[in-house]
Amino acid sequence: MTVREASKLTINVIMEFWKKASIPTRAEQHCIQKLESVFYEWKGLQKHKSRSGEAHKKQEHEFVSHLEDLFDIAHQDALTIISNPEDRAFLLRQREKGHPGSIGVRDKVTERKAREAGERKQAEARRRQKSVDEMNISACLTTLESSSGEDSDHDQEQIAMCDDEYKPVAKSWDCICGIFQKSW
Repeated sequence: MTVREASKLTINVIMEFWKKASIPTRAEQHCIQKLESVFYEWKGLQKHKSRSGEAHKKQEHEFVSHLEDLFDIAHQDALTIISNPEDRAFLLRQREKGHPGSIGVRDKVTERKAREAGERKQAEARRRQKSVDEMNISACLTTLESSSGEDSDHDQEQIAMCDDEYKPVAKSWDCICGIFQKSW
């Protein structure tokens, strides 16, 4: 297994924890690069592990102390993106030295609220689309009712325009310019 493959697998596991905490993360490729840089720094220290100089000991000590810190893959604007104050406070606590706090079970209440909010937005979008469809039907009916009883070229253009603008709303009904015909 290559370093890249191992890094990718590790980042995928780490990102699951960040998602569980509802914290937005950086793009996967940037997280992989960050993990690989830690690996290559460790590998560089391993090459010279037999050195007993003061500078090398200091580098090893700094590396070990950074390992105890949070491997922060949060999005650059995570604190502004996160809307839940508890999640924001959790991220700030994790970034402190010794990162107090831990992730428990998923917050079912927040998950349910987010799911319901998404469902409400989808329902609103469907209502808006239905309203637009009804306005199109109304416009076509008005155009047909206002035209004279004669079949002129202008009337045919209006009907053709309505045909192009409006597509069927329901599966069992064909609606073209307000003319309904039952599909058998």
